[in-house]
Amino acid sequence: MLRYPDSRYPDFSSTQSNWEWYTGEAFLSAWLESILDLSQPENQRTSQAIARNFQSCNKIAEIVDRHLAALSPSHLSALDPMLAALVAKWERENAGVFGNPLEEAALKAKIDGRSYLRLFFQKSYTAETKEEALEVHCAPIGSVVAYRNSDKFLTQFDYHYTESGESFIERQFLNKGLTVFQTIFKNEVVKEFSLDLGGGFTIIEINLPAMVTKSIKENQNAINFALTLLPCNLAYSGWIQESILNAQPPGKWEYDAQGREVFTPNPEGLASGAGITRFVQGLPLNDERNNLIGYTQPDIRLQQPIDPKTFIETFQIFSQSIYAQADQSFVLGADLLLSGISREQSRRDFSDYVGSDARKLGYAFSDLLSVCNYLLGIKSKVSVKVLPRVERGIEHKNLLLQAQSQGLVSKKTAIEQLGFVADVDAELAELAKEKPPAPVGDAGGGLADS
Repeated sequence: MLRYPDSRYPDFSSTQSNWEWYTGEAFLSAWLESILDLSQPENQRTSQAIARNFQSCNKIAEIVDRHLAALSPSHLSALDPMLAALVAKWERENAGVFGNPLEEAALKAKIDGRSYLRLFFQKSYTAETKEEALEVHCAPIGSVVAYRNSDKFLTQFDYHYTESGESFIERQFLNKGLTVFQTIFKNEVVKEFSLDLGGGFTIIEINLPAMVTKSIKENQNAINFALTLLPCNLAYSGWIQESILNAQPPGKWEYDAQGREVFTPNPEGLASGAGITRFVQGLPLNDERNNLIGYTQPDIRLQQPIDPKTFIETFQIFSQSIYAQADQSFVLGADLLLSGISREQSRRDFSDYVGSDARKLGYAFSDLLSVCNYLLGIKSKVSVKVLPRVERGIEHKNLLLQAQSQGLVSKKTAIEQLGFVADVDAELAELAKEKPPAPVGDAGGGLADS
């Protein structure tokens, strides 16, 4: 069968990933390779010296985490009680470093552009308790190979796994409306069966626009470059030069054969730090007849290599660039010269960005839970939505509350925009219950309805 990769997203048949950029493990090697030819021995020594003083500030993890915090898959629209209990079980049993499998899949998709969720039954359970046995995990990068037809539609999945030290492939494809499952060992089909999954697969592909782009990687390198050079600059131009050398003249003190301490000039000049040493010799002084009458006092001047403000400004500008590319400029607040309208526009852009990803995640989780239903014998599909939560600025909230009190927006709109609750209709029902009774003799339309 021919395999048609989707050029819009990375090929996950390999283990190539941006994951090390998210964790920061790629920072040092990526930065060194961008400025040094490590095949040269002298550069290898330089790289070791740099590594001892390497500094970084992980802006990539910051923007990814902020984006996903508003996208938590736990914020799902109302589910059937059985499916809600199933999702709660997955969240509880798989809590770990990367969160539950739904959150881990969203995280990996946001980092790389693509990830996979795989449903399976625990072997230790019987058929009578199969809903309790149904599990899901985020498949490791490189373990899933997706096949597409010429129109880019998914037609087959191969899941590679190891059991008892042997390599197997779980293959699934569609045939006459059924999903065919094959277990392949040493290129031979050793097991095959079919299930009615409504045209779906037990492997769900999640596609999101990758946030860790080439441009953001370059900006992160520039941040690490500035932070690494800053302490080196301060050490060589300040502490070493002024505290250790302490303005020592070009030479050294030694003891001669008689035990006397004498000064031996250094023919190579003044030993100093990374600053520029300038010998300003005495300038000639002439009288009105241009006769030489003397010289000015000779002087030695040292110039710092780079002002520390340069590194600080470099850090700020590339941080702002990363925030802008992630539609998160609003987090800078007063540190960035933006008007209130510009900050609010940035927040709206971020909200739109998160909302777009929420829709795509909703489609994937709908497919996942639909297949769950079919596996549990319920021949119906599920449609769920991820409900993003984007915090508004305090100025926006105050304006919204003022507009609602003046009758410019409805109470429902105000509750939706404030984002305090997930189910607006349920909240309105609760508010109606808490509404105080109308005063006796009031025909309606009084303060109770204002």
